[in-house]
Amino acid sequence: MLQFLFDTDHLTLYQHKHPPLMQRFALHPADSVAICPINVEETMRGRLGPLGRVLTGSKHVQVCPPGCRGGDVSPVSHRAI
Repeated sequence: MLQFLFDTDHLTLYQHKHPPLMQRFALHPADSVAICPINVEETMRGRLGPLGRVLTGSKHVQVCPPGCRGGDVSPVSHRAI
């Protein structure tokens, strides 16, 4: 039975495995906690926000093409995006 509704802040703490929240969460059945569509929207907006910003001048996006190793980063001009 649903007893708790996470807000976006709680969801962020859960994703980062915040110890006090995880301890409290462990005391309740998994089906007693839920999130709402607004949590999903706010989380997606936060993650996608930087991708939507216009980059000008010498600013550019760092991308790692498929098959690259950590640290192998190729700069991509904002004109290419």
